[in-house]
Amino acid sequence: MTTPLDRLFDELRQENSETTRGVQSSTGWLSSLPLILCGPILRKVHYESVSVWLAFKDDVSDVRLDVFSAASPSTPLLSGTVPRPLMLGRNLFVTVVTAVSKGSKLSADQIYGYDISFKHGGVSKQLKTAGVLKNGIGSITYTPFTFPTFCLPADKVDELKIVHGSCRKPHGGRTDALRGLDTIIELNSTKPRERPQLLCLTGDQIYADDVSDILLYQIIQAEKNLLGWKEKLPKDYSTLQLSPGFRKDIIAKTGNKNIRWGFGSRKITPDDLTTTDADSHLIYFSEFLLMYLFAFSPGENSIPSTNHLRTKPRQLLTSLDGRDERISSKSIQRGWPVF
Repeated sequence: MTTPLDRLFDELRQENSETTRGVQSSTGWLSSLPLILCGPILRKVHYESVSVWLAFKDDVSDVRLDVFSAASPSTPLLSGTVPRPLMLGRNLFVTVVTAVSKGSKLSADQIYGYDISFKHGGVSKQLKTAGVLKNGIGSITYTPFTFPTFCLPADKVDELKIVHGSCRKPHGGRTDALRGLDTIIELNSTKPRERPQLLCLTGDQIYADDVSDILLYQIIQAEKNLLGWKEKLPKDYSTLQLSPGFRKDIIAKTGNKNIRWGFGSRKITPDDLTTTDADSHLIYFSEFLLMYLFAFSPGENSIPSTNHLRTKPRQLLTSLDGRDERISSKSIQRGWPVF
């Protein structure tokens, strides 16, 4: 059955076929990426169901999730399969696979593990298969386990171990907080009462307005290869206006977040974007897709030279203020339930 989302992407591909014609994939760049671009990220966890989110660079089929007790990895307690992921672009496929109970129920005070299997090019693969994850399955596991693990929230309120956060800001200029959380899990990997049991990110999880000029540049380059399509904006803008560091003239900057003296004084229209940080504001839906991938993908992203950016020296220095453009999310992949 065709869903509204399917129709949306069909429309986008049809409307923009002329603008995307001739755009070629960067074979070298794509081949350097792992098969799983982002994830696995543990999503909703319940006593009788567990969901995991993934993004692939190639089409796969029969994506299967098996959940088991860490003490008995050969005996699945919950299982589920998705026939095919949703194709968001030429080289971007995403899915949420949910494993459901076969009669057993998960419980607190236990460590559980999971594995993902699927078919790729007619070949059966798992998380441990070479080339599936950037740094191998060891990058998302905690000693002594050889598979990703998690635990449920404690039954007693006074034993809950909850971690709270909001939005990830790659150019924040400080060490990634998730690295600290990663250490906490590492030190308590076998202790379900001491190990953090739930991560709540109660913001939008990414910044859409305060975006590094350099990161926006990388997003624009990546979307050409991963998506292969570009939607049209309601208004026409020049290439310079849409360039990293130059978008403030097409964003309704308020200068003041007070409703009376800020938004109201500027006569903001319903389709305006309002922010005080607009130089590299995300605009296209495709940019939002890629921002989430960049914010929660493992590995390091190289910083382009100033020749690649049409920015003023001051703006470039502001973008580099964070010094470290690495996107670290090891703990997200290594067993955090994210809600």
